[in-house]
Amino acid sequence: MTDTDFIQARLTLVTRWLARIAGMLVLLTALLVTGDVLARNMFRIAPFYSFEFGSLLFAMAVALGLPYALLSGANVRIDVLQRHVPEGIRRWLDCAALLSVAWLGGLLGWFSTRLMLSNAARDVRSGSDLNLALAWPQSVWAAGFIILGVTALILAWRHATLLIQGRTEEADRIAVAHDEGADALSDAAAMQRTS
Repeated sequence: MTDTDFIQARLTLVTRWLARIAGMLVLLTALLVTGDVLARNMFRIAPFYSFEFGSLLFAMAVALGLPYALLSGANVRIDVLQRHVPEGIRRWLDCAALLSVAWLGGLLGWFSTRLMLSNAARDVRSGSDLNLALAWPQSVWAAGFIILGVTALILAWRHATLLIQGRTEEADRIAVAHDEGADALSDAAAMQRTS
């Protein structure tokens, strides 16, 4: 196993756990909303503050889930040029797309970290009865965005390295968004070659 394979394996492990945490946050949000709806209808109260918690938890879930979505190819891509350019150019456009995600993740990480640090220094709190310190959820957002940027940068580096080495099929598996139709065609072509 090469160093880049090791790094990508560790990155996959970390981002998979972050995605699981994100899923648990979405589940917690659903439980809080359900509890508030039931309590509101039965007792005319909303004891779980599901609107405030739901907003914060969902934002944290998105930020934590983005790195794994990118790594697993679950991200949405709009490939306007993909079918109209030669394969070699398309592959380098894939690398540029990964670099743009790295730039976006870094930018979001930078500004969310600045916001979090500013709010922590001034002890900014939510305007609700809960009076939550906003720096805590903002630190999770910042971490998720920074990990997204690092993930995209590592993928772009690996993709470019594979392209330079001429290992284009491996590079395609890194950069191309997961497409079940394309996977089915690829599997069918592989089966035809072996028979």
